[in-house]
Amino acid sequence: MTVAPGRLIQTLVTLTVIALATPSRAQTDDDVFNADSRSRAKDLSAQSDQHRPDDQFEIRLFGRSLIIGGEVGVENELRDNYSLDDNDDRDRWIIKSKAELELLYTLSDTAVAFAELRADYEQQYEDRGNTGRHDKSVSRGQSWLYLASLFESPLSLQLGRQQFRDKREWWWDDTLDALRLHWDTENLHMEAAYARELLPVCTPCSGINPAYEDVHRWLGMGEWVWTKKNSLAVFAARQDDRSSRHVLGEMLSDANEDPIDLSGTWLGLRARGRLKSDLVGRLYYWLDTAWMRGREVRYDYDGVSLNLSEVDQVRTTRVGGWALDTGLTIDFEDWPMQPRLTLGFAHADGAGDDAEGGGTFVQTGIHDNNGKFRGVDRFKYYGEVLRPELANLRIYTLGLGLPILDNSSVELIAHRYAQVEPSTLLRGSRMRRPVTGRSTDIGTAVDLVIGIEEWRQFEVELVVGGFRSGDAFGRFAGNTAFNVTLSLDFNF
Repeated sequence: MTVAPGRLIQTLVTLTVIALATPSRAQTDDDVFNADSRSRAKDLSAQSDQHRPDDQFEIRLFGRSLIIGGEVGVENELRDNYSLDDNDDRDRWIIKSKAELELLYTLSDTAVAFAELRADYEQQYEDRGNTGRHDKSVSRGQSWLYLASLFESPLSLQLGRQQFRDKREWWWDDTLDALRLHWDTENLHMEAAYARELLPVCTPCSGINPAYEDVHRWLGMGEWVWTKKNSLAVFAARQDDRSSRHVLGEMLSDANEDPIDLSGTWLGLRARGRLKSDLVGRLYYWLDTAWMRGREVRYDYDGVSLNLSEVDQVRTTRVGGWALDTGLTIDFEDWPMQPRLTLGFAHADGAGDDAEGGGTFVQTGIHDNNGKFRGVDRFKYYGEVLRPELANLRIYTLGLGLPILDNSSVELIAHRYAQVEPSTLLRGSRMRRPVTGRSTDIGTAVDLVIGIEEWRQFEVELVVGGFRSGDAFGRFAGNTAFNVTLSLDFNF
């Protein structure tokens, strides 16, 4: 059964009014007893870049605690020359506004419910001021039930639409309809989940997003904290895309386009942590490695009319291979200005256009490649402008960061990109210009990331990125694309 957004908002408002009319009472032993499950539930609900205050608004509803919080924010993004054509002066200015309302309700000493409602408004301006489009939506965010300490054991159950996120977002960072089991002890965390989209996410959506429709996922991970600051983890994922296949010549609306159907299996390991060096200070390291095998169906579409496309190519290939992402951040904590130096290297097996397939590693499709180099803000650590997927690619990274004020930072990060095998496919690229497949030289990039979090609830982030194209872009080599993003967020 689909719930209308208006009715959902009305219900949330009604619950809030009832709760505000309910007198508060002093904390009881029950509140102390369920503190751990509530804390765990708050951790599960938090997005990677959210900083909700510790003392959120809390009221009593039917004798239980209801925490009300959320976020409002605006993001301004300017994209310049993503076509890599200096004769094409079209820029794109994107303004995104968002408002999130979150409710965390303690049902019992070991049961917590969470619900999130989000409203978004996006404006795009192109061709130096001409309006491109305006999009607005109200969407269901996370909405789940968390049952802790099942059978008086470390086992917990989470059911509903929930967030999947690993610390580096290299494996996954997405919100999915799922059933998930958690196992938590002092030094060990394990989880296993089955996920499949059940309902449309937003008000303008005519149905489930075609990229997620009838996609079955099994996700699992286990992390062992073997010392206070060091851990080892294992990851496993299985994706089975059972959506209907398109055929050559098929006519469909643009909203139903699904360029990739991927079914595959991933297995991997992670090591991360901190070491102490008397010579330079603290050393923060990470190592991610993964193996995958699968089959991929890719579709190319040809626009027939304003909202109608025709399937003009269908390609089925085997994919698979190894990938590695490793790096080290040296925190010179005893030096003047306490600089931080980061060295990183990432590699993923790849096959050229003439290969028969089976030699290209691809990521899970629910990854985000978003993290930190000891600064206060997360960013796209494979480059803010290009944002490639780690597939048939080598990436060399050098970063320098400085802490500023009390809780802010500035970071300068450089990248060098090269394909493992020359190919016309550069997965994840945001460039509007394809690569030629005649060279492995993709290009270089530099990003400046400034994060300011001097206030308890207010965050400011400025990202300036540049990408210079390499020989793989043919006659468009040597051209530069820029991106400037300014984000302002208020957490409550």
